[in-house]
Amino acid sequence: MAVPTLTIAVLTKNEAHRIEACLASAAFADQVLVVDSGSTDSTVALCHQSGADVLITVDNGIASMEGVAQAQALGLQVFVTDHHLPAATLPTAEVIVNPNQPGCEFESKSLAGVGVMFYVLLALRAALRQRGIFTAESQPKLDALLPLVALGTVADVVKLDNNNRRLVAQGLKRIRAGSMPAGMLALFKAAGREAKMATTFDFGFALGPRINAAGRLSDMTLGIECLITDDAARADELARQLDAINRERRDIEGDMRQQAMEIAESLFDDSDEPPPAICVFDPDFHEGVVGICQLIFANRFNGYSECRDQCVNFRDQYRSAATETHHLGFYHRCCANTDLIGRC
Repeated sequence: MAVPTLTIAVLTKNEAHRIEACLASAAFADQVLVVDSGSTDSTVALCHQSGADVLITVDNGIASMEGVAQAQALGLQVFVTDHHLPAATLPTAEVIVNPNQPGCEFESKSLAGVGVMFYVLLALRAALRQRGIFTAESQPKLDALLPLVALGTVADVVKLDNNNRRLVAQGLKRIRAGSMPAGMLALFKAAGREAKMATTFDFGFALGPRINAAGRLSDMTLGIECLITDDAARADELARQLDAINRERRDIEGDMRQQAMEIAESLFDDSDEPPPAICVFDPDFHEGVVGICQLIFANRFNGYSECRDQCVNFRDQYRSAATETHHLGFYHRCCANTDLIGRC
């Protein structure tokens, strides 16, 4: 039984690179096309032009009503995998896998996108085994992906509930035993860390930032290739490139964080309580770093914070990153005001 070509569209965010590595390594499809989902129109068009039969979103898509409809109009079947909170209306995808969608009985609601995809792969393997595509002996060994799942889970800063703790623990166990992709070992070396003594700190503060830096400042495919290559020499070369990009990212972030903090602190006196919401803007803010800065703001002021950069591709429109610390339902409030906000 032929397996259709799979086209995977992913966002350049924390765990995205690990997810593509999981999918590409699983080898369930004849072809895997990784698409950096910029504008919806360009993403859908690229998937269609590739001749794909199926469009799979990873860690995004639950709020992409128009994008899913456009893909279906072009003849693509759409399979949404996500972990973000859905809006009141769900996209019309053929399949949606999201532990946080209404009616889902999966108990672990804190899965990262990489965790959702790992469970999808487990279910897909079981279904293909039942159909006789392979046997229990010849089926793909998905436990080899656990180091990637662990890395993505920690790097996305999701809640470490019991299920996530098990995934991370199993990944760390394999890494400490030396069982990991060549690129992951190369990243440990580039960061000056010992893989045999790996901890969650290494995921969150050593490997994760280096992989993410490529998507923030350069080409996300560098991180992808680093994690899926079997060539140790190429992995070392890519890890060094990612390390250099991360150093550049730290310099940009430091300057931008200082500038943004000065703007924020000028909005009220030191003796005053911080306002319930803070929004700072500068046309020179780097869009790849605003997300990091707003997290620091939220921790600093213990409330809602937002950093904006001017989106140079669209006149009079802005892209921003926001964080709240008091669970006020900011995402749903944005979704309810789509006349003011183009896309959440």
